[in-house]
Amino acid sequence: MHTTYARPGGTPSHGRRGSHLPLWKRWTPSLAGLLVLISLLALAPIVLLMVRLGGPGSNPRTVSLTTCQKILSPPLVCAHGGDTSAAPPNTHAAYMLALEAKVDCMEIDASRTADGMLVAIHDRDLQLITGRKYVTTGDLTLEEIRQLDAGARHPRSFHGEKVLLLEDALRLVSKHLVQIVVDVKIGPPRGEEGLAQDVVDVMNRAGCTNCLVWAKYDTLPLAVQALEPLRKVGYILNNETHPNRREESFVRHAGMQVVGAHWAVVDETLVKLAQRHSKEIYTWTVNEGGIMRNLLDIGVAAIVTNHPRKLKGEIHAARNACKEAGYVV
Repeated sequence: MHTTYARPGGTPSHGRRGSHLPLWKRWTPSLAGLLVLISLLALAPIVLLMVRLGGPGSNPRTVSLTTCQKILSPPLVCAHGGDTSAAPPNTHAAYMLALEAKVDCMEIDASRTADGMLVAIHDRDLQLITGRKYVTTGDLTLEEIRQLDAGARHPRSFHGEKVLLLEDALRLVSKHLVQIVVDVKIGPPRGEEGLAQDVVDVMNRAGCTNCLVWAKYDTLPLAVQALEPLRKVGYILNNETHPNRREESFVRHAGMQVVGAHWAVVDETLVKLAQRHSKEIYTWTVNEGGIMRNLLDIGVAAIVTNHPRKLKGEIHAARNACKEAGYVV
């Protein structure tokens, strides 16, 4: 049944009760919906950034201007003995995989044999290769080391990989990198006797002008610096928790340019301390994505990792997120 009703003081109106509401009242619901839509669109980039930067198993995070400024000059991606995510450490295969990944830097171990030759190996890896728990590089001659199969405990494709002379390793990679960290291992039978000179001689023969030297004990890099004052050297930060002792440990050598620190002791306070004393922080050994992202936010100079491709992926993702947030990187 079609009804009519009269407006106060006048003509009947048919059916549509809201048709004569004022125009602004009829538009109010539409305006509210439009405002909600605009708000959702404004939030979408933030949600997208949180998803992109969160990654599997990690807490979502947003990017800040500070983070994006640091990504303009990201840390060196420093492959730990090459790309050792698959290949045996400090082997030709590991070095080539790292170069294929276009890393900026490699850390190469340097140990001295019983007959005084420097080879690219860590005692820990030597023990795995030989199956001898307490063997050290200094227990074996170069010829004995050369007989070893460095890839024996890895997939078949790496069988037959050999331990390289340090000089050969440096020649192979130095021209393709910004930085090489020569991590000198001090051990029997000669300890530090003549070791600094041996390291300097090898670096010079290999033409490794971009070689940085550090060691567990400060005396070795100091000896290298005495022989070559222009050589970049570093020292290892002690695991100090007391603020005063931590600062004393950090600044104990004014003439050294680099401080090596385990990732667990690196924070923003330490980075600011480094900046005040004109030093760079190189941190190791970082293999987890969440830790990589945290160090990118903090702004260290170099990150040593067994997974260089993964670290490069994190840097790439952070750059993309910064672009999407409107920051120029």
